[in-house]
Amino acid sequence: MMYLNKALSEYLNDLAAKSPAPGGGSAAALSASIGAALMSMVANYTIGNPKYKDAEQKSSAILEKSEKYMAKLEGLIDKDVEAYNKLSKGIKEAASDAAELDALYKEAVIPPFEMCKIASECLKLCGELVDCGNINLITDTAIAAIMLEGAFSRRSSTFI
Repeated sequence: MMYLNKALSEYLNDLAAKSPAPGGGSAAALSASIGAALMSMVANYTIGNPKYKDAEQKSSAILEKSEKYMAKLEGLIDKDVEAYNKLSKGIKEAASDAAELDALYKEAVIPPFEMCKIASECLKLCGELVDCGNINLITDTAIAAIMLEGAFSRRSSTFI
């Protein structure tokens, strides 16, 4: 099921259902996507504001990166669901084939690992945004960091 182009309420209902997917990995990707979106909002409110003329170039660079990261994170919402469903099906069908199961587990780790890498980069950008972004939106930058950190922490602890 592809969630990115569906209503958020549908995703949340499926997340709440007694169903293995979507689950924590997909929810973490959504959380990180929201964090990146908040970063973009802060950068957008900074760019073009005469009070932040000196930060225009840095804010524009942050906006470009946050938009790119947001798109990648959005894609990981569905990729995590797909990877988990494939793993779940493979566990049922190939329970005795250790090599095949190993490959499926390794494939299932890719979306959350990518999300962790992106969230880490976004967290660094939040630090930069605090220094140059519109001060009226500093709490939005803080919430972005919280969303990103929560997403990173959720998935990284699963695989350590």
